[in-house]
Amino acid sequence: MANRKLSETAWRKMAAEYAAGRGTYRELARKHRVSAHTVEGRARREKWGDARRKTQEEIRQKTALALVEGAADQARESGREVYRELLDMTGTLKGAGGKLLAELDRVIDQKCQGADLGEGMTLNNLVDAYDKLTKALRLVHDQTTANLGVTDPAAWAEFVAARELEEDGLLDGTFDIGKARADDHDSGQHEGAAG
Repeated sequence: MANRKLSETAWRKMAAEYAAGRGTYRELARKHRVSAHTVEGRARREKWGDARRKTQEEIRQKTALALVEGAADQARESGREVYRELLDMTGTLKGAGGKLLAELDRVIDQKCQGADLGEGMTLNNLVDAYDKLTKALRLVHDQTTANLGVTDPAAWAEFVAARELEEDGLLDGTFDIGKARADDHDSGQHEGAAG
């Protein structure tokens, strides 16, 4: 193939094509109508191979980052679903606890220590049921805080209060558990620095 003279702009374009992986030296030489030997010599002098490796690494990193971000989004959504389920379970347990406490109050008001309260229910049965409910609520609370990564009781209380306000339509859903965790982490660092 006859060697024709290329402008610097054409050479830069060819170098960029090579770096982007759009052809081998021979393919680019054929495309731009110059000899493969000329392209190979220029590529060696200007280190086109280094540019290509760098570009490919950047593409790999961007692809990996996109995959990680996608997985993180998916994990966040899964976490939200788990949280909603745990909130529903907590609400159910709270309702049962409220009923149980009301029944316990009724029994205590009647001063029926050990007396039959109907349907085979005694004060001891009620206390046992209350203990089991308390343990179940503690388990749900511990599991929820562990899943969400909240270790500070104040941050957890703020989170639950925000969710309750959200359910009542008084909050727009912008409470950020990530911010609560970051605040929890920051307050731990400040306490450590002060201590």
